[in-house]
Formats: sequence, structure tokens, C-alpha cells
Amino acid sequence: MLHSSYSNIRLESYLFTQEAFRDVRARLRPGGLFVMIRFFRQGWIVSRLESMLESTFGARNPIVFNLPPRERLQPDDMMLSDFTMFVAGDTGALKEAFVRRPRYRLPPDRPLNAGTPNGFEAAATGGALEFWPSTVGAPSPPLRFATDAWPFLYLRSPMIPALSLRGIAIMGGIGLAFLLPFVRPRAGASRGGWQMLWLGAGFMLIETKAVVQMALLFGGTWLVNSIVLCAVLLMILGANLFVLIARPRSLTPFYAGLFLSLAANIVTPMDLFLGLAPAPQIAASCLLVFTPIFFAGVIFAVSFRAVEDAGRAFGFNIAGRSSAAWPRTARWLLGFQYVAVVAIVFYAASWLSLRRHSS
Repeated sequence: MLHSSYSNIRLESYLFTQEAFRDVRARLRPGGLFVMIRFFRQGWIVSRLESMLESTFGARNPIVFNLPPRERLQPDDMMLSDFTMFVAGDTGALKEAFVRRPRYRLPPDRPLNAGTPNGFEAAATGGALEFWPSTVGAPSPPLRFATDAWPFLYLRSPMIPALSLRGIAIMGGIGLAFLLPFVRPRAGASRGGWQMLWLGAGFMLIETKAVVQMALLFGGTWLVNSIVLCAVLLMILGANLFVLIARPRSLTPFYAGLFLSLAANIVTPMDLFLGLAPAPQIAASCLLVFTPIFFAGVIFAVSFRAVEDAGRAFGFNIAGRSSAAWPRTARWLLGFQYVAVVAIVFYAASWLSLRRHSS
């Protein structure tokens, strides 16, 4: 996966998930070790990772080292200049070594290429590189594991950050200021306005989700993003051609198809496609990801054709797309995999609005 540092998707996020650790364990040979070294600013991040490794490799399996060394790491500890190393896998020999010699250090006069892979010796006195295993305290309540659906290692609990809430409030207030003068009902002009609003918000979510899902499979490069956006436009074009040819009278079958295809996106993990050959992988993933866009396109085309004030309806649709910024933050609460749940809510609201105007 290739992702920009400015993207909402970060490669690092998917290196520290439960699924990634399971893949590592599945590929370890007998006697193999998995070593993970990184700076972690908060003790609770270390505690979360240790719990995830214990869940994957077995209880009391991982060994945690901290430099500078600490006897015990607490969840509320600040570690501004520390780095932490986790060792998991076949750690029996390493644990026995620390039973025989509780502390080790790297002598300052010994070069790293001393002809032996073991550059350490028993530490009789303190030293800058002296180290020993640390005991990690468990947070209360236990922290949620990072997963491919919720890959937020550095978020202590599911939440929407205050900075994002402030930005949403500002942008939402500006959007409402532009929209409210046009909400007053006018004779023959308000029909379908709110349905267009919900359709715009729902489509923004499934379009964003399509970009995220395909980026996870094929990389977040400009080429992949261009292909995905081109595919979205082609699905919209296909939906409009279908409406022109078939002229559907009822939208109920298309709403049902949309809800079912979004539900399939929720329950289908994207790593299901990773072991497939390139052609089946592309075909199956595109079928899963782009089918909701086709149904959404048909619903929009039929609904837009029925409105009496096209400019007003299109304005409501654009406003809905703009207001979808705050539902996208649901990824911090639900995870990327479940953004489709919010899209289903919006499309259900549009269906109810359609039924109310039709009755």
C-alpha cells in the first residue's frame, strides 16, 4: 500500500492491527521471532500493543524492552524520549537468558562488528545502554484493539477529536447560512428538496468509501485514485443510460439493491481479495465496491427527473454532499468498514422522504 502522508489512510495504521499480527504469526517459521521497535509517546499505546500481541501469540509471550529502561510501564506514563521494543514468537530462550542474567549492556569499547552476533554481556554496573525487560501495566478499562476496520492505534478510545468537531461546526454553520434562505417552501418548488439533500450526503459517503477500499487493495497512488474516480463516473453514466432505456417507474427495487449491496460491503473484509489472482481480484473487488454506486445513480436519476425545480433540487444535493463531512468522522467511532452504515441511514431517510411526497 502506498499512501500520502496527507491522506486519511496511513500505511502505518495497518501495520499495527490485529490482522497484521496474525499474518506475521502465520508466516513465522518454528523458532522465529517477531521484533517491533518504535517510539511511543504514551504508555497506554505500549499496553495496547502488548495486549494485542498476547492475544495473537499467547499469554505472557511478548517481551517488552524500554530504553531508557523502566522496571514498569504504566498506561498514563509519558515517554517523550523513549523507544520501546517488543519481541514475540519463540521467546523461551530469550526469557531463560534473562533468568540467568537479569541485566545486559553493550560495552562502549566493543564494536558492533566484533565477529559475533552477540554484542552484549552481563551488566555488573549501570551503563547508558543497559537494559532489561519491563513489566507493562494494564489499563482500566481495557483498550479496544486496533483492527483493519478500526486502525487507530493512537486513539485511546473511539471518539471524534475536538479539533474535527470545531471544524465541522464552523463549516456546517457556513453551509446552513447559505442554505436556510432557500429552505422556505414555495409553491411547486419544495418537492423533492430534502430527498436530494439525503441523496447527496449518502452518495458522498459511498464514493469516499470506494476510494478507501480500492486504495487498501491496490495502493493510494494517483493512478489508482484516477481509475477509481473514472469508474465512479462510468457507473453514474451507466445508471443514467439505464434510466433512459428502461424508464423504471418504482424505486423500491433499487433502494433494496442499494441496501443489500451496502450491507455486503459491511460484512465483507477487504483482505478476502488479497489471495486472489489479479484478474479475479479486480473483478470481485470492483463488483463489491461499485455496485452501490450504480443503484445510487439510478435512484438519483429517477428522483431528479421528477423534481419541478431542477436548480433548487441540485442545490439541495450539493448541500447534502457538503454536509457529509461530519458523518465521515464516524470512521473514528465505527471504523472505515462501517461508514456504509451511516450511508444506509441517509438513503433510508431519502426513501422515507420520497414516500412522504408520493403519498
